[in-house]
Amino acid sequence: MPDLFVVRRRRCYWEKPSELEAPYAVAVCEDRAAAEAAALTHSRWYARTRCPKGDPFHVDWPTWDDAVQELTRVTTLPVFALRDWLIDANFPDYPPHVMPPGDNVDVRAWSDWWYPLIFGGYVTTADGDRGDRVHPYPFTADQLAHFWEAANLFPFFEVAGVDWHPSAAKRGVMSGPRSVPVYVVMLHHWKYSDGPFDGANRPVTAFRDRAAAERECDRLTAEAKADIDRAMRSNGCSEFEEASWKYLVAELRLPVPAEG
Repeated sequence: MPDLFVVRRRRCYWEKPSELEAPYAVAVCEDRAAAEAAALTHSRWYARTRCPKGDPFHVDWPTWDDAVQELTRVTTLPVFALRDWLIDANFPDYPPHVMPPGDNVDVRAWSDWWYPLIFGGYVTTADGDRGDRVHPYPFTADQLAHFWEAANLFPFFEVAGVDWHPSAAKRGVMSGPRSVPVYVVMLHHWKYSDGPFDGANRPVTAFRDRAAAERECDRLTAEAKADIDRAMRSNGCSEFEEASWKYLVAELRLPVPAEG
């Protein structure tokens, strides 16, 4: 079982790894339930403050399968309330025959509606055929904020377990500060990874000492560089690009229970 649970920014499928914005990690906890609660809180904060242009109904998270992907993965609203919420906000029916799905709880039907509006592309008709090609709709920030208020379960942040090295200090019994710094070594991104989860803000290990964390970060970067150099040379490719595989050290605060 991991020693700590890190709340990290996950990479959504529409984001390029190198374009991920900080914060990359926002909290660390000894309890998974507390970390999951923090991930939900920060996900809602991110949606409310950043109003990203993305499709939370897209079914590549967490895995693709043929089963119905329920709307309960995306929103706490029942399907009729979700549809009314969007219509009441004067969301576009662009092109004219495209409206939010009626009582369909499969997120794929909702993605067929939302994806062309946010990214452009071909709409899907009621018969399941490819319809007209449309350009992205010029949503206002208020409209996007209203949309993400409904899509309130989409995980912009998620929990990942990590082992850590507390050195001489004892976790949970320290006097003085009510929290202590934890330095998490993270694989920030891998340029050639085109999956939504591979190599994006993955915590590797954690330390109480920043210098130890930075040494481990440098060691992992050098190891990755050597491995990629060998692989590329064997395939007649160019050498390692510095931006290809990026490790970083994130400083977080770990709450310490009060003595008593």
